[in-house]
Amino acid sequence: MEKGSKTWNKGRVWIQGAEKEVVEAYAEQSDKDLVEFLKCRKEEIVVGGVLFMLMGGRPSGLVGQVSDHDSRLKHLFTTLMDQAWQDLVDGGLIKKEIRDGFNIPVYMRNTEEIAAAIERCGGFKIEKMEILKIDDPMNAKRHEFMKDPDSYGRAMANLIQAGLKPMFEAYLGTDLTHKLFKRYANRAASNKEFIKKNSFYFVIAVSAIRV
Repeated sequence: MEKGSKTWNKGRVWIQGAEKEVVEAYAEQSDKDLVEFLKCRKEEIVVGGVLFMLMGGRPSGLVGQVSDHDSRLKHLFTTLMDQAWQDLVDGGLIKKEIRDGFNIPVYMRNTEEIAAAIERCGGFKIEKMEILKIDDPMNAKRHEFMKDPDSYGRAMANLIQAGLKPMFEAYLGTDLTHKLFKRYANRAASNKEFIKKNSFYFVIAVSAIRV
């Protein structure tokens, strides 16, 4: 994604709400990655064996990556993340171009995209594919978090650090990454109306037989 091109994701670090060209670039790369993954599994699994995949996804027909308004607000990669990066920019710690040049490499596929990748790879037949709607685990603790917003902020920051911290450190370095997640936690803790909202996400389960 080159600066000045239509795929330059200015002002955000993920694709929710991004320009069509940015989303298409993500989708294309996601498809290539999934097909390559399937080709590797095809070499490993004997005929008659079963491949089971569980991945974050989105319902068919949904243009955005996240479904409802509250889930979009509370998603780990959207509002809080963009605010935290903007805080670094506003504080003079990084330039806008540094923020704009970072993209979280996560794409929520739908069932059609998964089926198409499996067909292109060949060697597998889908036995069953199902999309599951899952409550955000944070929902069950929202009353506790309302009493202690700082604990909510820490919990949200810890969630995303568990999966992506090494990637952020490779791009920003250890010190700036620490400052980014400190601001992320502060943003999450600062809005009680935000904490009260319920959210959910989708997971796609796929069972495919090696043929």
